[in-house]
Amino acid sequence: MLLLSGSIALAGPCGEIVLSAVRRQERLSALATLERDIVMHNLSAPEIKNRFENELIGCELGDWAKKRIEKVRECEISLTAYCKDAEEVLQQVSELDPSLKFERKGRIRECINQLNSEIDELTKHWNPLNEWMTACLTQPFLDPYVADVVRGSRSELMPTLQNSVKISRDVLNVLSRRAEELEK
Repeated sequence: MLLLSGSIALAGPCGEIVLSAVRRQERLSALATLERDIVMHNLSAPEIKNRFENELIGCELGDWAKKRIEKVRECEISLTAYCKDAEEVLQQVSELDPSLKFERKGRIRECINQLNSEIDELTKHWNPLNEWMTACLTQPFLDPYVADVVRGSRSELMPTLQNSVKISRDVLNVLSRRAEELEK
């Protein structure tokens, strides 16, 4: 019994030693890969910094939030641009010969799928950022500076995103109606 309890007591520290060795080996492997890529692919300083942050040390909170906000803005701009492209596709489809029913439906379906993909991409980047900002604002010991930055970012992004989503929904409705008309 004493031997069994001693073995159980040693299992935790031994497991921790093994896990720390594995983590250390993973870190050394990531550093070796980064070093190889720097030499072999002549990586630029910003690329080295990004890889170092992403693979080894992580980003500062401000940098992380800034990157997320920039990505959301990029997705929003892409969505807005694609809504304009969708209007052009509708114009092109209306100019096609009515006997090319499958071509017309195919272009509209392709446009709908791409627009849905753009909306999904925006949602994929916005939801985690929004959840983080909401969590920041509900912290009991909220830093006033962080609160101001988060509130400012949300108040800047929310109207733009809401407008983009409204426009994209309107375009989707128009595309869907047009696709239904072609099926008749």
